[in-house]
Amino acid sequence: MRKSLTGFLTLLLCGCTILEDRTLCPCRLTMDYSKVLKYDFVHRMANGEYDVILIGEDFNFNETIPTHLIETIREKSVSKGSIRISGVLSKKGKEPLIVTEGNQADSLYAFSTTIEATGEKAYVLMEAHKQFTTVHIKESNVENAESGRHNRLENVQMKVKGNFTGIDRQTLEPLPGKFECMVPKATPVGEYSVRIPRQGDASIMMELILDGVNEETTNSQGRLTLPLGRYMEESGYDFEAESLADIYLELDIVTRKAFIRVENWNFEKIFVIY
Repeated sequence: MRKSLTGFLTLLLCGCTILEDRTLCPCRLTMDYSKVLKYDFVHRMANGEYDVILIGEDFNFNETIPTHLIETIREKSVSKGSIRISGVLSKKGKEPLIVTEGNQADSLYAFSTTIEATGEKAYVLMEAHKQFTTVHIKESNVENAESGRHNRLENVQMKVKGNFTGIDRQTLEPLPGKFECMVPKATPVGEYSVRIPRQGDASIMMELILDGVNEETTNSQGRLTLPLGRYMEESGYDFEAESLADIYLELDIVTRKAFIRVENWNFEKIFVIY
């Protein structure tokens, strides 16, 4: 008798009985975060958040999960039908989708897909694709600032400009808008870096404003231009990649040469700084 009562209560709690039309029963959606948890960057985002939105025909569900509380499996009862699922992983929840003028992009990872939850159960493997490019910059032929050689980039202000300022949450497509920021100051070893959001084309530019005066840079005073996006494209960079790669940029202000290497590639190309 107790076993029968338990079975009856289970059916009742599920919202459907074997005698009812089960097409109206909810679908149990399993969200698998195992792949996200394997990424190294997740462990570097101790104070990060994964903001998840589920959108169906008759419901809209939003949940923000602190990175350190992400479980391998999360389940949710949803109405049956086509469901749009998007997730934004960053240190600022969903805010960094749009980069405000004057700031570099956040360390933003995003995921978006549509599933057909037409049965009693559905499954989705959650992801987190890199939506920014970190440009690593240093002076050419200088290993670090402690080598004894003067770091000429200390006398150069570097500004990055682009025509796309963020991504659409549902499509992950770049959003047109003004992106502009100064490259932050160098690390103690004389290396610079700046994060740029996903770009819709190769129009990203870098301006070099020369402030210092010395014998080697006297002929290079003023403002120089580096068509960074075009040079990245010519180096084989894929602006439409699911997860964006970083690039490594070495600058020689005296000879006006730029050396560009795409992440994980073992060769670099040389370009002219105008």
